[in-house]
Amino acid sequence: MSISTFSGVTASDGVTLAVYRYTEIDPQRPTILAIHGWPDNHNVWDGVAEELKENYNRYNFVAYDVRGAGESSCPANRSGYRFAQLVSDTGTVIDSLDVGQVHLLA
Repeated sequence: MSISTFSGVTASDGVTLAVYRYTEIDPQRPTILAIHGWPDNHNVWDGVAEELKENYNRYNFVAYDVRGAGESSCPANRSGYRFAQLVSDTGTVIDSLDVGQVHLLA
């Protein structure tokens, strides 16, 4: 599966989140944001992205490495993994996409 774009997004506490765009982002299309669990990385979604390949003209498909996994950096201490911070990370990634609503796949 080829990924069209990789970018680093900075979370509210300075952690860098690795964001992978499997499609070009078109704000007019629905956006699917895939979030993996620990200790995986965004590659767990490659198969799903492949299944959606024939519909790439209909959807934006994006995944990111959660903090401390894959190419995303680790927080300075364990408190950086609190639920509120994880929710904030998701919001930061969504904001970086410059789209309206997203459909979460987790």
